[in-house]
Amino acid sequence: MNVQPHARSRSRLQVRALVVLTLVTSLIGIGAGTALAKPMGCPPDPAFSYSNVAASHIAGVPYAQGGPGETIGSSLTAGITVTAQMTGSYSGGVSVVVANAQYQVSASLAVALTAAVTYSDTFPIPLTVHQGYLDAGASSDHMAWSHGSYNQGCVWIVNGSGYLNAPYHLPAFWHWTS
Repeated sequence: MNVQPHARSRSRLQVRALVVLTLVTSLIGIGAGTALAKPMGCPPDPAFSYSNVAASHIAGVPYAQGGPGETIGSSLTAGITVTAQMTGSYSGGVSVVVANAQYQVSASLAVALTAAVTYSDTFPIPLTVHQGYLDAGASSDHMAWSHGSYNQGCVWIVNGSGYLNAPYHLPAFWHWTS
């Protein structure tokens, strides 16, 4: 068997080329991983962000209305359910948006509240107004929500947003005049 020396072993040039190729491949792999990672100063992804939280109401029944000097009434009967209202869409649905809001806003929010007994209230309309109104339902928190993540430049990228009005106390009665 006649084997040429350069066929049995690699030349120094081939070894150097192999080392350089391996090193470049490793650096590209490391570089690709580093390019996808967030810089150390980026905040952690909260997934959801909530803002402009304000007290509100969710009606459970149609409001009552009357003129000056009248007394109007409204009631929530046992078994009536008041549910959270949400605009925008999220694949997890309103229950996931409410659960995350409850945690981040530090409130006892619910997707739905059901009256265990019948509650009622009345409102005497002052003579000095044109109309009086009485509504019944649940106290709630109204807020803007968004879902997303931080990109490599620490910029929040939104992939879903809307408004949430989630109940936390049933019954609630409120009145207003015009």
